[in-house]
Amino acid sequence: MVETTLIPVVIGVTGHRDLREEDYGHLEKAINTILEEMIERYPSTPLVLLTPLAEGADRLAAKAALKLGIHLIAPLPMPVEEYIKDFQTEGSVEDFENLLARVEEYYVLPAHDTGDNHEDLDRVESYTRTGAYIVNHSQILIALWDGVENGLLGGTAHTVRCKLEGLSEKYRHFHGFLDCVDQGPVYHIITPRISNPRTDENPFSLKKHFPRVWENDKQASEYYHQLLTRIDTYNKELLIHIPLLAPKVTNSMNQVIPDEKAKKLPSHLLAIREQYAAADVLAQVFQKKRIRTMKNLFIIGILSLFFFELYAHVFPHTPWVLLFYPAVIGVAFVQFRKAQRGQYQNKHLEYRALAEGLRVQLFWEMIGLDDLVADHYLHRQQSEMGWIRYALRTLSIRRGLLGKPNKTAGGEIDKYRLVLDYWLQDQTSYYNSTYQKNENSENNQNQYSKRIFIGGLIFACLWVVINGIFPNTRVLEMAHTPALMIIVLSAAAAAALEGYSEKMALPEQVKQYYRMSLLFNECKNKYRLLLEQGDFDNARNLVHELGTEALRESGDWLMMHRERPMKVPISA
Repeated sequence: MVETTLIPVVIGVTGHRDLREEDYGHLEKAINTILEEMIERYPSTPLVLLTPLAEGADRLAAKAALKLGIHLIAPLPMPVEEYIKDFQTEGSVEDFENLLARVEEYYVLPAHDTGDNHEDLDRVESYTRTGAYIVNHSQILIALWDGVENGLLGGTAHTVRCKLEGLSEKYRHFHGFLDCVDQGPVYHIITPRISNPRTDENPFSLKKHFPRVWENDKQASEYYHQLLTRIDTYNKELLIHIPLLAPKVTNSMNQVIPDEKAKKLPSHLLAIREQYAAADVLAQVFQKKRIRTMKNLFIIGILSLFFFELYAHVFPHTPWVLLFYPAVIGVAFVQFRKAQRGQYQNKHLEYRALAEGLRVQLFWEMIGLDDLVADHYLHRQQSEMGWIRYALRTLSIRRGLLGKPNKTAGGEIDKYRLVLDYWLQDQTSYYNSTYQKNENSENNQNQYSKRIFIGGLIFACLWVVINGIFPNTRVLEMAHTPALMIIVLSAAAAAALEGYSEKMALPEQVKQYYRMSLLFNECKNKYRLLLEQGDFDNARNLVHELGTEALRESGDWLMMHRERPMKVPISA
């Protein structure tokens, strides 16, 4: 189970076909250096090489990867029988077929936006689309390139430029004028070729190119390293926790789609279901750790104030009592540092965001929507959270383009009903119950906070009145210190409850969950009506629109909680 849910780092390859035979050893050594560095830096993460297995650079990189145990996935620009017409010799065709038999998966990319019709094939366009696919689905691009900008569509220089500057609108989904275009690093191996044996730089040397949005290469390198490190950290957590929590993963899979319903689903949907469940369970693990730590910090804050007041008013001449104050603060710092090192908050929020993205992807693909969630998610929450979109995109390549349901086939009605029952209805119920739970929790905490604070005020007023009526009595003198402590601690406890409510974003969550419950309920009713009318096109459009709204809400939820980090109580 764990191996199928690990997020791979995908390395794309592009390069010249006309390599010189005497250069193969040098080029393979340069490729090995890159791949071995990736294996060493991200030990918990499987690597995948994305290559169309064209002659020359593609196959050289593929063979180097296979020697290191790296999986191959081959997106082909056209059907095999058509593709091999571009190979020079019978030996080249045989080499291609041998490599194709060793890939983990291969699939033919659509020739046009509207379908898979390869008649009257535009070969340049097919190769250009293949290069765009590799750019869009890889974190790093290895380019065996002589460095010459020739301006040819679909060539190595064009593919490198797309990776560094972003794909043109023709080859990507339109997101919006303010959304960032996905870019990434290029590992450029200086490569002589038969048609250009002379290069301006040392042959076989490595140059790392980064998108120009960065001020310098060091900053860019650190950013992309952090993204891949977060993927590796997620995989490490999967390897640690999922074997121990297998029953919970099974339960999560059954909650999103029950086993008896899942039996009829194609393998690519079962893969998303399993990936969702793994992310969901991991998010729950760190949610519990985060909430437990948050509660402990607030309790410790009250406790530290208690010991400070105890020293100040009860044992002012016993200095060792004051040691309890820094000791308790020290316990808080230990708890806080443990949570920081374990990244409880970030892991809970980010793994939950990943799970929500996979949930939307599951139901989109279930009714034949081709869009990738990564094209619609977290575009305006870039920074280190870009790894979530990386993950969603790379998980999709192992599902390929095979097994997708027919968009209009009558037999698919059961899948449309699954969307109704296990997404629209389920999420409506979830948001309703969670909204009510959060509202009750917020109201209860507000009531407790007010009662404690008002109780302290009333007690203070009564204390003043009683002291005015019975001044200088022995009993009141003995009760003076406890009374002051009660007044101070009641105010502190009320503030702590308010602070906890704010840290957990309860007021904002109540509004957000209420809005989403209304939205899902309205969409559920519209969707049911569309199914009754047999209007599957508009049913899909509705699901797509609701999915993008759910992704937007998930991104907002993530940012809302990230703006409320844990803190240690540092003052009385």
